[in-house]
Amino acid sequence: MHSRQLIFLGCSLVLTGSLYSQSRADDMPWAASVAKPILPAAETRTMLTEFVERGLKPIPLPATRAEWDRRRGKIRDRVLRALGIEDRVPPRWPLKIRRLGAIEYKRYRIEKFTYESYPGMAVPALLYVPRRTTGKVPGIVSIAGHAYGSGKTSDFLQRRNVNLVLRGCVVLSYDYLNTGERNTGPNAKKNMPYGGGNDHSIRRFSFTRRNPTGLEVLDAIRAVDVLVGRWEVDRGRIGFTGESGGGNSTYWAGAVDSRIKLVIPVSSVTTFDYWIRKNRNYDWHQRPFGVRRHAGIGTLLALHAPRPLLVISSKRRTDDHEFPWEEAELSYRRARHVYGLVGARSAIAHYESPTAHGYQVDKRKQLYRWVDRWLQPPRSMGDRDLEVQVEPGERLEVGVKKLVPDNLTHLDIYNRWIGPLPRMTVDEVARSPKPARQWLASRLGWPKGESPPTLTVVGSEKGPSWTVTRGRFSTESGIVLPAVVVEKSTADDPQVGAPVGLVVGRSAKLISRALKECRKVVAVSPRGTGETKPGDGVLNNWGWFVGRPLAGQRAWDIARTAEWARSGSQEQKRTGIPVKIYADRDHWEAALLAAAMKPELFSGGEIRLGVASYQDLLKKPQDVGPAAVPGLLEQLDVPHLSRMAGSVKVVSPR
Repeated sequence: MHSRQLIFLGCSLVLTGSLYSQSRADDMPWAASVAKPILPAAETRTMLTEFVERGLKPIPLPATRAEWDRRRGKIRDRVLRALGIEDRVPPRWPLKIRRLGAIEYKRYRIEKFTYESYPGMAVPALLYVPRRTTGKVPGIVSIAGHAYGSGKTSDFLQRRNVNLVLRGCVVLSYDYLNTGERNTGPNAKKNMPYGGGNDHSIRRFSFTRRNPTGLEVLDAIRAVDVLVGRWEVDRGRIGFTGESGGGNSTYWAGAVDSRIKLVIPVSSVTTFDYWIRKNRNYDWHQRPFGVRRHAGIGTLLALHAPRPLLVISSKRRTDDHEFPWEEAELSYRRARHVYGLVGARSAIAHYESPTAHGYQVDKRKQLYRWVDRWLQPPRSMGDRDLEVQVEPGERLEVGVKKLVPDNLTHLDIYNRWIGPLPRMTVDEVARSPKPARQWLASRLGWPKGESPPTLTVVGSEKGPSWTVTRGRFSTESGIVLPAVVVEKSTADDPQVGAPVGLVVGRSAKLISRALKECRKVVAVSPRGTGETKPGDGVLNNWGWFVGRPLAGQRAWDIARTAEWARSGSQEQKRTGIPVKIYADRDHWEAALLAAAMKPELFSGGEIRLGVASYQDLLKKPQDVGPAAVPGLLEQLDVPHLSRMAGSVKVVSPR
């Protein structure tokens, strides 16, 4: 291109930009005033994290044994519901044990088999059985964590399992979810360190009420079923241990399965609050939605009382990403309080290892001591960690594909969960929306007893035909949102009976559109958007754990804004001025939830949807982000919510 052409083009661009800016100034003379920041920068950085901190109220500890006895059963039931398996415990489907030979040694043998932990899902497992037993012996479930490539064949796991079987215990090891022979998916490789795509990257389960933590617990419960079904095993001497992710399974299993006598979680105990504060939620499969309402990890440990419990933590400062010693100590102390109430203080301990994350020799020695003390195996060897023969991983593979060629993966199960959803029909909801709203309320977790919303004015500007008021809008204790009120003031505009517009966000284009139908427009940025976006990560994590999903929190902000717009002045109270809602695709879900929950607050307006159905989000074969409201698709889809939104116009995406 010649230089003369470039100069001409540059002039054209400048002229076009100038004309555009002038056009914007003519059409929206208030736009610059609307765009000004309202909240101090320091406040936007800290407000939401401080709100979350205030929301992390400690779960009350029982004061007496009688109080604990009254609460314990209810807590366990709520934990099972959070896990999504209250209708699966106790399991009532056959174990379907399938055997594929054994490896014989002089003092023990290793049996290869699968068992069914969930209907249609066979778990590959190994059973270490001592050669000579006199009478019943202890049975121990011993698993690894996220050892993706090796799973149950990991060398450190083999070492502790052989040491336990040489002491006369029957030991069961299975592949933790998506490890070893369960490491499936399009990228599955034996040496892949982070799984084959059927683990951290799949969130589609969150569209249902069930979750993979429940599958982990069923893996564990069914493993105990296998052990207690063996003639050699003493049902009163069952142990369970694992490290990292396997340690998480250990304390979950100990909380809900009373058959387990000894529980030893290793490099895995922390607090849910730590994960919330640090915004650590990539292990979605170990974070049941809403569980923090009812139980922390300390509560889960306490549910095992009075049976013996040893918490083993990594050396201080070596495991701080997820399992700091101090957080483990907090959970341990809460559990120890309950152990004291039930007279079992000597049955609980917390050991700080001199080694980092894992199940190293020093931790295995602690295991052997506690097994000797509480399970009393036939042969006591003290805490000696004997040198053992470690087998190549291939030799210990069960051959699950050969035994169960149509075995379900976790992804298959998630898809089966989603398949029949939603359970309500659109017509049912249209005929009787009240049950749908009651159910939706249980998923949103809206607060009760909050003071009326308020707007504190921080500044205003006035033009020939407009006024912009900027303010701090409070929707609940600790939440202050930036809001603007734009009013037309021309003489020919109607003053009485004209609707008020509610714009979700601060889009000048959307405000301009609303002003064509409304004399006054209130525009508010819900929490975690606009100026308060810096804190949306920890807010989302907190919402997941406590059952207040972020989309539901934002819907609350919108509904509260509508309440204020309807009753913010004597004139509005007297004349009943209607409120119209306007939301684009950046805020469609929160706006639709607000309108579906509180249609009486809105008299028209328009919400432009991001998707026509949540099923559209599930069309990807594998990767899908977490549901904005976990479990919502269980009963309701976008068309249901649209019908519940009353007079609000809902526009499907093109």
